[in-house]
Amino acid sequence: MASRYVFLLAAALCVLSHFLPLRAAAATRRNVLVLHNFNQDHPAVAAYDQGLQEMLLSDARYDIRVSKEFLDLASFEQSPSYLPDTAAYLAMKYSLWKPDAIVMDNAVVPFYRRSLAESFRGVPLLVPVEADSEEARRPPPHMTEVAWGVTASDIEKNLQLILALLPATRTVYVVLGASAQERRIEARIAPVLAAYAGRLDTVLTTDMTHAAMLDTVAGTASDAAILYVRVARDVTGATFVPAAVLREVCRRAKVPVFGMGAHLLGDGMVGGYVDDVAKLGRFMGARILEALDGHLAGGGPLLRPDASAYVFDQRMLEHFGLDAARLPAGSRLVFRTASLWESHRGLVLGGTVLVAAEGCLILGLVANRMRRKRAEAALLTANATLERRVRERTSELRDSNRELQSAKEALETLNGQLEALSRTDSLTGLPNRRHAEEFAVACHRELQRHGAVYALAVLDIDFFKKVNDHHGHGAGDMLLRRLGADMAEMVRADDMVARWGGEEFLFVLPHADAASAGKMLERIRERIAAVAYVCRDVRLTVTVTAGVAEAVSGDEFDDVLRRADEALYRGKEEGRNRVVTV
Repeated sequence: MASRYVFLLAAALCVLSHFLPLRAAAATRRNVLVLHNFNQDHPAVAAYDQGLQEMLLSDARYDIRVSKEFLDLASFEQSPSYLPDTAAYLAMKYSLWKPDAIVMDNAVVPFYRRSLAESFRGVPLLVPVEADSEEARRPPPHMTEVAWGVTASDIEKNLQLILALLPATRTVYVVLGASAQERRIEARIAPVLAAYAGRLDTVLTTDMTHAAMLDTVAGTASDAAILYVRVARDVTGATFVPAAVLREVCRRAKVPVFGMGAHLLGDGMVGGYVDDVAKLGRFMGARILEALDGHLAGGGPLLRPDASAYVFDQRMLEHFGLDAARLPAGSRLVFRTASLWESHRGLVLGGTVLVAAEGCLILGLVANRMRRKRAEAALLTANATLERRVRERTSELRDSNRELQSAKEALETLNGQLEALSRTDSLTGLPNRRHAEEFAVACHRELQRHGAVYALAVLDIDFFKKVNDHHGHGAGDMLLRRLGADMAEMVRADDMVARWGGEEFLFVLPHADAASAGKMLERIRERIAAVAYVCRDVRLTVTVTAGVAEAVSGDEFDDVLRRADEALYRGKEEGRNRVVTV
């Protein structure tokens, strides 16, 4: 009988194993390289990358690893060694991490063809190109081109939109920069602007400096509107982040500002017929998956994503009194203001229930009070005066005790706050000199009583005065705060980092000898030298010099501090950006 049951169990397991796989097949590893022309400061780049990665990570068949390179070619076009050095670096870097597909900006294509095509021979390429460019296209065999960018049709739809929302408009200021790409946009939209000459005066800012353009939009009349296209470079050659220029335009302008990019909404732009770079990113991600499947052959006709729509910021429509009923059909509103009921529905319902409950409670208390008073009336006739006096005195004593307790608690709170303020540096939030000295003296007592070693380190920011001189004391203060926070994270829980004075910091390291303290300070020095601190739109790279000293038996605290100071000054004399241990 037992053998029969064993046989039936084995048969059931065989059937289950046929229909239920034991484990899913492992995803195939694929590498995708993204070559950006701009740097990561551009919001359009961030939105594009987010859409791209969302699509790439949606396919469970592939384990896709994405590597991004921000070439920022326009910022280094005057450097003759930048392109060859960059090409050599990329060829070396990706000789081992070989990409299975490459996505690049159109502006990177000449650099790719000249310097990288041989290194990535046969790898599928996807490139967004200007949508209505008249150039003859001869893409390489493995390149797929995707139509993207400002077209004459986009400009015409936005001009029609402005006239629909603002029928009294007489002048439209078209904000456009002077880069090579922006000059090509100017040539493409010129016929559209000319076609509106009878209905609108159009003013192009292409040949203006950045300052002149801002002064122009600030002085617009009430019968004008602004159409922001793009500004990456002005007529002087100065480069800008287009999203930052839009924020400046919206701050200065007194009339509605329309635009061409969905990622720019939220900074004061009304909206318009906009391109959504996040949708472009998702479209490019889908094409990459097709290329990895072998279903997308390069060299074919332009692909055209459906990534444009009418999108508006409801707050700005209300701010300028624009009638949403005049918007084109299918328009989408973002930053929509919720109604009072939508915003506070839970609060209103909860408040209503609470008020009702409190009303019932009050009625119950009143009824109970009346019954009690009737029951007590006969008993209180004789001693009403005496009991009233007792209640009054009891209430007064209770109130006095509560007041005394509140005053005591307030005083204790203030004393605690004063104690914390007296031991904390107000700029960096680190312990101040007084607190550091008390902690170091306590460590020194442990050395004298129990032989517990400790080390001191004095760290100084190199050439800190230049930061204040070149970028202002605000940037210097912000740098001190950032460095203080980074250093506090890198020490042990029992260690103390304190602001010693100016740009000097003191490290008190209990149970640390000179060697271990020196290694810790070396890690901190390397970390600071490798990080760029963004302070008021300025990227600051700084180095530090530190002196380390170990306390030994027979030392006074001042002896240890003096040796650490001497080690610091020796490091300064030897060239800075180093840790000297004595």
